[in-house]
Amino acid sequence: MPILSLTTAFIADGLTAPVGKHRIEYCDRDLPGLYVEVRIASPGQGTYYLRYKDAAGKTCHLKIGRTTDTTLTEARKKAKTLKAEIQLGAVTRVGEALDEPAPAAPTLAAFFDGSYLPHVQPRKRSWKKTKACSGCACAIASATSD
Repeated sequence: MPILSLTTAFIADGLTAPVGKHRIEYCDRDLPGLYVEVRIASPGQGTYYLRYKDAAGKTCHLKIGRTTDTTLTEARKKAKTLKAEIQLGAVTRVGEALDEPAPAAPTLAAFFDGSYLPHVQPRKRSWKKTKACSGCACAIASATSD
């Protein structure tokens, strides 16, 4: 993982994997986290990635684009934007923006009728008693205390 100042000349001419290695990462000295991955299967081409740590401290890699489709300046701009969004918490681990809120947890009644009863009916002979008692206070109190 050599660290060097990535230039457009290097991207155009120097993207090759060393002999004996399947892939190599050329890290950018100017923008930490940005790197170009070159695989032996596609010499002369590479892929821009952004390496960062998520909220849990796990290292994640976010694909920015291919060197044939994206210039180095575009990749740097995109990487800076993504780093800012990551810092603000607007990007998930897979790199998608948090546009929609997370689904709400089901209520006890919705879970009971939608998930638990369909599961229990073929497995428990006394499921009718369980269903009849679902509205009583003893079933709800015992379910919430567990």
